[in-house]
Amino acid sequence: MQAIVFCAPDMPLPHPFYEERPFALFPVMNRPILVHMLEWLADAGVTDLVLVPDHLAFELRSEIGSGERFGLHVQFVSGSSLGDVLLKLAGSLEEQFCVFSHLMIGALPLKELCAEVPEAANIRRFDCDGGPVCLSREAVNRYDFSSVHPEQLVQFVEEQGGTCQSVSLETSPCVFRRLRDVWAANVRALQGEFPDLVVRGTESAEGVRMGLGARVHTAAQLETPVFVGSHSVLAREVSAGPDAVLGAGCMVEHGAELSSCVILDGSYIGPNVTVRNALVSGNVLVSFPQETVTVVPDPFVLGGTGRVSKKRHIFSSFCALLGILLFSPFFLLMGVLHALGLRRFFVRDLVGEELPPQLDGKRVLRDVRRSFFQSRIPVLRELPGLFDVLRGRLEIVGIEPLEREQAEMLHTQWAKARFTAPAGLLHPWHAFAPRPLEDVEKRVMECHYAATRSVREDLKVVLRSPRHLFI
Repeated sequence: MQAIVFCAPDMPLPHPFYEERPFALFPVMNRPILVHMLEWLADAGVTDLVLVPDHLAFELRSEIGSGERFGLHVQFVSGSSLGDVLLKLAGSLEEQFCVFSHLMIGALPLKELCAEVPEAANIRRFDCDGGPVCLSREAVNRYDFSSVHPEQLVQFVEEQGGTCQSVSLETSPCVFRRLRDVWAANVRALQGEFPDLVVRGTESAEGVRMGLGARVHTAAQLETPVFVGSHSVLAREVSAGPDAVLGAGCMVEHGAELSSCVILDGSYIGPNVTVRNALVSGNVLVSFPQETVTVVPDPFVLGGTGRVSKKRHIFSSFCALLGILLFSPFFLLMGVLHALGLRRFFVRDLVGEELPPQLDGKRVLRDVRRSFFQSRIPVLRELPGLFDVLRGRLEIVGIEPLEREQAEMLHTQWAKARFTAPAGLLHPWHAFAPRPLEDVEKRVMECHYAATRSVREDLKVVLRSPRHLFI
């Protein structure tokens, strides 16, 4: 039996993942997706396999080789469409063959699908979304597949007047279209949904599988099901599970909480960090179902900013409340002027810091609604922002919220550094600048602040700012 497998065409991946490895080598239960797939293809009766890599074909060749260890004859063919691949295989196509538009795991009865050669106008498939399609060589001669994406094969044949015969399935396989499918497949495999899938490690207790040399502190808690890869270390008071999969060589510091997550090989999870519904590889974290991507420059601080952020939020709220109490006479005056129609409160829509990017890599800036009072006196104009701090729209100290058009112009590498800090009511130059500054000077100070920010530095800005606000 012959099969053609497209290895994740058009798969959206974060840039660090895309450079690191082909999608086919992402692990499910500590083994690459493609390895699991080749094992069950060989068991299903496939002997001749054609792999169409999406990128980094050299890494795939190094991992799979000629396929002898799987009992398969594997060849690699490049092509952007189904027609390109079929054209290159024209002389070696069997009378019937299977086309996989995506990688998948879960044993399928391919012999039932290919029990007989379909007529030239017809194809056969399983009644599952994204499953393999059985084609005949006559169909290749009948239809022009030159611009057909493998995922559109069924739709194309039906549009050409052909029919698609469906073969029923008792269980549904896991089809890999996006990165979240890797996360979901690991969780499903851990729950025992793929009985034919080979899982490494030994079962130390019911629902707990441990790899060779894995170490778990006696004060750590494992909630089943959980998988700990070879030579991984779980420190004291770590809570792992349910549905936590750790690859080989991972280190989890004390107090960390892991659930419904996949930690890929060699990753580090800092102390008191919560990782839930996420996939982690090195210094990259992808959370689901939103599919937001967080990239940490230093992999040894992944997630370790949660406590600092909480302290900063408490500090900002306290300063805002204190400011409202101290300036309450001014708020009373502003309220009277607003009621008389002499002056007005107004709101501007601005943008602040950069949000975690989506898988498409697009830059997203957080929308900030900033409150002002109509006045020429700086302190009166800025005071309504204290209520924005209480609402969580702003920090007490941070970068200056800008108009969207102005912010999008700051796309150079040095200027983009400012967007790692949140938008604030007070800005770094309020503490140190005795005169009005040019925009470039402000942006430079913001970049320095973003790289060195701390609660202590914020306190200095808060204490020194009042004298400049009255100028």
